[in-house]
Amino acid sequence: MRYPLFMSSRLVVPPRCAVPSVGTSPRLCRRTTALSWRGAALLALVLDVSAGARAESPAPPDTSAHRVYDLVLAGKSVGTRDVTVRWRARAEGGTRTVVEVLTRGTLAGTPVSARATGVSSRAGTSFTAAAEQGASLWEVQARETADGASWRQVVRVALPAGARGASTGRREDTVPGPTVVTTLDLHDEVRGRALCRPGPVTLLVAETGEHMTGVAAEPVSVDVEVAGVSVPATRCEVRMDAGAASFAFDGGGTLLRADLRLFGVPLVIAAREAPEQRSWGTLDLDLGGGSAETSLSP
Repeated sequence: MRYPLFMSSRLVVPPRCAVPSVGTSPRLCRRTTALSWRGAALLALVLDVSAGARAESPAPPDTSAHRVYDLVLAGKSVGTRDVTVRWRARAEGGTRTVVEVLTRGTLAGTPVSARATGVSSRAGTSFTAAAEQGASLWEVQARETADGASWRQVVRVALPAGARGASTGRREDTVPGPTVVTTLDLHDEVRGRALCRPGPVTLLVAETGEHMTGVAAEPVSVDVEVAGVSVPATRCEVRMDAGAASFAFDGGGTLLRADLRLFGVPLVIAAREAPEQRSWGTLDLDLGGGSAETSLSP
């Protein structure tokens, strides 16, 4: 089953939100919350991550990174995507990665806003999102199942109080595995690698609850233009019945560009600045062979 993309909205998206479990009461969330090596370097990293494994970020504890992306539609900037990634040490051991994404823009004259927060660690992975588009507002909550084979998600839709035909609705669904990557995982340097592993994959759009199943193709090396600078990267493509989605990561796993449908339209998510040089961690640079492709620019 696929959720349709909801249309319209008037919700003032709140600042932040804790990540509740899927079983919480049906109400809209009120408080939501890199050295550019040759792109082929990412290929060596991808091979080390098994489909069901709960890998952790290689970042040291208590660090963070902030990134800004432009939303581009038909060659024109239509909004922004602010991303903050935080890595925190867990008392039980390991690292807890928190990804916070605020997306704002105007599509076909309609304002769109979404705030999503995802948490990932050895204990599991989950996210919550609150969004508005035109005159509609909704919330999405999802959590990876204990066996890591699928996700359970709840989508709640509500119209503003007093609106003609105002109503609320709840949809619950299982998002099939074995590999599920969310739009928040695009900004997680470990979880996003699954898009570069050839084979079946399900893309779960955290901002809308839509999920699409396809097949990830062999990654290829590309050069992505970021702020006028050519950055070596790896391009990973997922081919689906509704069309292909592609994602370009630098050698450290940071997203440089994504081409996918979001809020019902084909958008380019393009990094505004090249990632800073990584000051922590080590990466295996045994690249082996690889394919090559032409340059990409927004």
